[in-house]
Amino acid sequence: MVMENIERGNRLKACRAMLNKTLKELGTAHHISIGSLSNWESGASPISEKNVHKIISLLAAEGLICSKEWLLEGMGEAPYIYISKSYSPDQKDSSFNLTSQFLFFKEIESFKKSHPDMLIALVRDDSMLPFLRVGDYVGGAELSKADYINEQGNICIIEIREGEFLVRQLFVREKILLVSTTPGIENNFLLLEEEPLRIARLTFMRRFGE
Repeated sequence: MVMENIERGNRLKACRAMLNKTLKELGTAHHISIGSLSNWESGASPISEKNVHKIISLLAAEGLICSKEWLLEGMGEAPYIYISKSYSPDQKDSSFNLTSQFLFFKEIESFKKSHPDMLIALVRDDSMLPFLRVGDYVGGAELSKADYINEQGNICIIEIREGEFLVRQLFVREKILLVSTTPGIENNFLLLEEEPLRIARLTFMRRFGE
């Protein structure tokens, strides 16, 4: 248990490093004592089920998307920096945004638990604009390999490696071709050399703030 607390603390410390924030800066901005943050990072105090959501929400308020699974277990998608275009650093009262973010992530977590057969992923790039944007959560039921051919041109979630997802239009030739809808983006056409782990047709999308 001690080692687990230390590992969780190291992951939290890595998140803070990604934000380039000191303990004081993070604590002051979100009214959390430096001692609590320091104890979580060192493993002296466990990151419990109760406070993990508070940590995820404050990271989200700073522009870093981090899942509960990654912070607690080191599993799933790694944290990702995302600053919403509607975010203003001059905003005086962020309590509403923080509460909304907390509820949003709780909703996603609840959806994952109630739909264990679905692939759920975070959109990490602008490759599917205007349909999807960075920060959207998408999901869909896993397809059998025999069904890949029936999904030509549909937007799909592709797990190319464990915990690593792409959201693209799917085309099946001799190999699987993934296509972006955004002109001029890097890797607009991506031919997979290896068989992906799983593919799901996109049937669910949740956008924060809508």
